[in-house]
Amino acid sequence: MAQAYGNDGVKLVKIVLSGVSGASGYAVELPASALAEGGAARRLELFTPIGSVIATGDMLSGGALAGVTEGKVTLIVEAADRKAWSGELRALVGERPAIDVSLVSGGKPISWSNGKSPAVISVPYTPASSEAAQPGKLTIRYIDAQGMAHPVVSGRYDAAHGVMTFRTTHFSEYAVAYVDRRFDDLGRAEWAREAVEALAARGIAEGRDGRHFDPGAQVSRADFLLLLVRMLELNEQTGDANAAAGQNDGAAKFADVAAGAYYADAVRIGAALGIAGGSGDGRFRPGGAVSRQEAAALVARALRGTGAGLPDGDAAALAAFADASDAAAYARPDLAALVGAGLLQGAGGKLRPQGELTRAEAAVLLYRVYARGQ
Repeated sequence: MAQAYGNDGVKLVKIVLSGVSGASGYAVELPASALAEGGAARRLELFTPIGSVIATGDMLSGGALAGVTEGKVTLIVEAADRKAWSGELRALVGERPAIDVSLVSGGKPISWSNGKSPAVISVPYTPASSEAAQPGKLTIRYIDAQGMAHPVVSGRYDAAHGVMTFRTTHFSEYAVAYVDRRFDDLGRAEWAREAVEALAARGIAEGRDGRHFDPGAQVSRADFLLLLVRMLELNEQTGDANAAAGQNDGAAKFADVAAGAYYADAVRIGAALGIAGGSGDGRFRPGGAVSRQEAAALVARALRGTGAGLPDGDAAALAAFADASDAAAYARPDLAALVGAGLLQGAGGKLRPQGELTRAEAAVLLYRVYARGQ
């Protein structure tokens, strides 16, 4: 490990543990410095028969090192203990795999949480034929200390490698689940069904109630930003948040955003990352309908500002739309970028940049961003 990290030409340390008959889990002892002093550009990959973990060299930076003894940590990947699960959770997961990932040092657990340096976990899984036909409904659930299950937004099935993979900022129990959410009113928006149901399965989008999504309704500025923050799992540590916050002093203190509003955290995070700057008069207008060009600008800023990447668009891409001149000057580069990336499409030769985004359109746009792998 020391030799690998000490060589500027080596960015990766890979550890592969072979399968052992009857084993319920696997563990490897590591120098703590490998996960604390290697830097974000360095990666450690641990592969076991029941799951793999990819961590950056700065995973244990900060307070996490306080629990380390003798400069060593043990990374453990083992089968989850399902005995304490509720009947509902057992029914949801069924026979699908569930693992428990943890860190210990000196025999004591280390409570790791780092929003700036997430780990990537993969769990081998072969879906049933019905699941393979709708992979967007294959999800990951995080099981907390009280046995409650929570959707992991980034969970997705990687058919090329035969694994369920996801990002996490903390270690715990994780399980594969197939969540078949359906809404009765998507018949008039069949083109949005896959996106709506996949986002609902991950807890990103919600229906008006258990059976209705209301696909033609308008989306408010606050709700679209909330969906975007939730889907990209943004927090104030994402990207160069400190630099962004320095350029947006006071941006989170909008006069019309109450501290207790359900969207307040999303607005605060969006402002801190330079994604949402309000209307220029100290207000955010949370209840105002978001236009297609406003949504495009929010998505483009989020992708660029968080390191996900978005190539610059070609202005010629907008020329193909009869109403391209209706777009505001500030939004044209972002609209062109999203059109060029295949994330935004028009209808009938028009882009409708000033048009109000519907719930179905928002779901499709966000699902395209999600499917892009960011």
